[in-house]
Amino acid sequence: MTVIGPSPIIFDYTDDFSWETSSDPAFLRVTLSKGESYAYTNISNRLRNLHSTAKTVKGKFEAVLYKVDGTEQSRRSDTSTAPQVGAGKTALLTVTGDTPITFGGIYRSFHGQGDDGDPLQETTLQPWDSYIFENHDNTSQTLRRNKSSGSSRFDFASYKGLRLLAADHFNTLADPEIIENGVGIVTNVSDRPITFSHSTKVKALLSAQMAFYRITLKQGESRKFINRSPNAKALDVLSSTGMKWSYTNYLEDGTIYSQAIDTTQLPLVQAGGYAIVTTVSEIPVTFGAVWGIFDVEAAEVPTGNQITVKQGESYVFNNTGSQASSLTTDASNESRLYDYLVYGAGSGVNSKVDGAGMDASLPKISLGAGGTLVVTVTSPQAVTFYFNNDIKAEPSPEPALLKTSLSGGKQEVWINRGSEAAPVLTNAETAGGTYQYTVTDQAGKVIREHKEATDNLQQVPGKANIHLAVAAATPAVNFGAPYRVFAMKNKDDSKLDELIELIEKEADFTVGQQGKYRFTPKEDGMYRFAVMEKSNYAVQQPIVTLFTDPDFSNQLVSSTEQEQIYGLNFTVLEYEMKTGQTVYVKLTEANSGALQTVIKAAHMSLGKDTSYEYGKGNRLNKVIFSTGDQIELHYDLNGNVSMRLKKVFPFTN
Repeated sequence: MTVIGPSPIIFDYTDDFSWETSSDPAFLRVTLSKGESYAYTNISNRLRNLHSTAKTVKGKFEAVLYKVDGTEQSRRSDTSTAPQVGAGKTALLTVTGDTPITFGGIYRSFHGQGDDGDPLQETTLQPWDSYIFENHDNTSQTLRRNKSSGSSRFDFASYKGLRLLAADHFNTLADPEIIENGVGIVTNVSDRPITFSHSTKVKALLSAQMAFYRITLKQGESRKFINRSPNAKALDVLSSTGMKWSYTNYLEDGTIYSQAIDTTQLPLVQAGGYAIVTTVSEIPVTFGAVWGIFDVEAAEVPTGNQITVKQGESYVFNNTGSQASSLTTDASNESRLYDYLVYGAGSGVNSKVDGAGMDASLPKISLGAGGTLVVTVTSPQAVTFYFNNDIKAEPSPEPALLKTSLSGGKQEVWINRGSEAAPVLTNAETAGGTYQYTVTDQAGKVIREHKEATDNLQQVPGKANIHLAVAAATPAVNFGAPYRVFAMKNKDDSKLDELIELIEKEADFTVGQQGKYRFTPKEDGMYRFAVMEKSNYAVQQPIVTLFTDPDFSNQLVSSTEQEQIYGLNFTVLEYEMKTGQTVYVKLTEANSGALQTVIKAAHMSLGKDTSYEYGKGNRLNKVIFSTGDQIELHYDLNGNVSMRLKKVFPFTN
C-alpha cells in the first residue's frame, strides 16, 4: 500500500498479518499533460491492466499497443479506457485532451519509460559480475530487474561523490535507483544471470570493483573494518540461525565507542573509526561492507596479534591451541600497570586459579592450553599485549579482580564461592602497611589468622571466608581477589539500599563502583526492574542481576540473559516472585565504567488487553500495552502526528 495524499492514514489489522516498510510503491504512477507520452512495458508473465483517471476528469488520450517484437498491434484514439497489456508487450499513452491524466500500473509488473526517443536497453550480469552504471541524466534512474531473473540476488551501492554514499542494499531483490548524475555499482551474488532494463542515459561498464566486500569469518577469525567516509555507517550481514559474533567499535582516535560480546547486533562504525569483528559461533558469518566506504584489513599481524588496552578496560584471552603459549606486553615499569587473572580447569565460581597479579608490570605471562587470561589495565598509560594466533582476544564484561581499599579501622569479609583454593592479593608490603586477617571454614572454625600481616598473598580454601581489617593508625592497604570466584560478604543486609516499589532511586556510580539493593515484593507476580540512563546512552551498558543472598554469591538471573528491546537508554529485567521473597539486586556497568542512571522496581499487571486513550477530535493519544509500556502520540496544529514517544514501564508517569 502507498499513501498518495498529504494526510497520514492509520491501517488496522489482525494478528494474522505482519507489516514491513517497502522500497517499492504499489503503483508506477505518472501524470501527463496534453501532448506528453509515456510507455508502460509489462515485465510480468501474465496479462495486466493499466489504470487512469481519464473517466473521472473527463480526459482523453491515445493508446498504442506494441507486440513483444516492437511492431504495432492496435491503436485507439481519443479514448478514456486504459488498455490491457499482455506479457512482454508495451502500451504507449499520449494525452490528447486539455485535461491532465494520471496513469498507473502495478509497480512490480510494469516498467515505465517516457517516449522521448530514449529506448530501453538491457544489461545482463553473469554470476559474480560487477557493473558500474553511470547516470548521465538530471533525474534519478531506476534499473528494472527482469522477472526472468527469478529470485537471483545482488548487492548495490549508489554514490553522489567520492566516498559519499547515496543508497545501498545488501543481498537484495529491490530495483536499484541511481541518483541524478550519480553512479551505482551492482554485483550479481547469485548463481544465475540477472538482466536489468534501463534508459540509454545510463551507461553500463563492466567493473572490477564490487558493490560490497563480502567477508566470511569462521569461529575465532577476525577482521578490521575501517570507515573511510565522512558519515557513520553500519556493517551488514547475511542472516543465519545460530550465528554470533563479538566486536569492539573504535573512534578515529582509537578510543572505544561501543562493544558487544556474543551478539547479533551490528556495529555502527563512526566516520574515520574502525570496528574489529570476531565470529564466536561455530556457524561462519558473512559480513558486508560497502566498497569505497570501508577498507578491510586483517585484525592481526601475520606473525601474531596485538591488543592495546586502556585504563579501566578489560580483555579476556583464550588459548585455543593444544600447547601452552605466552603473551608479551610493553609493561616493563610502573608507568604501565595491569591486574591479571589466569584461569585453568573449571568454569564460573569453580574456575581453578593458576595465577594472579595486582597492579603488575610483567613483560610476559604464560597461558596453558585451554586456559583463560583476564586483564584490567589500572595505569593511565595503556598496555599493549602481543600474542600468537592460537590465542583469541575479546573485550571482557568482567574485570580481572574484585578490589577494595581498607584504612582507618575499616573491615570486610570476603567469601570464596568456589570449590578450589584461591588467592587474596594485597599491596601491604609496597604500601608499608599491615593488616589483620582471619580465615574460617563454612562452620566458622578458624583455619588461621594474623594480627599484623604484610604478606602480598593469602590463600583461601574453597567455600571459606577471610575477614580483612586495617587498623586506624596504619597506611591504607589495597586488596584484590579473582572476580569470578570471590564475593564480599554482607553480615547485615540492612545496610543495603532498599528498593521500594514504584519509587525511583538515583544510581550514579564512578568507575568500578556497583549499586547493591534489597527488594521485597508485597504480592505474587511478575516484577520488572528497570534502569534508565540519564546520559551517555551509547557509552553506558548497565547490567541488572538478582541474587538470593546478601553476599551476592548465588545468582538468580541477569538482564544479559533477556532480550533488551527497550531502546538505548533502558535496561530491563523481569522475574516471577512470591510475596515476601527478598532478592538482592546488583547494578553494574558491563565494562566497569561509570553509571549515571535511575533504578526502579514495580509489579507488572499482566493479562490486561492493550488499551487506547483518545483526545480531542477522537484522535488517538496513547496506546497502553499489557506490559505497562506506552506509546504517546503528539500532534501539530494541522492534526498531523509530530512525535511518537515510547515510555518504558515503570517510567511511565
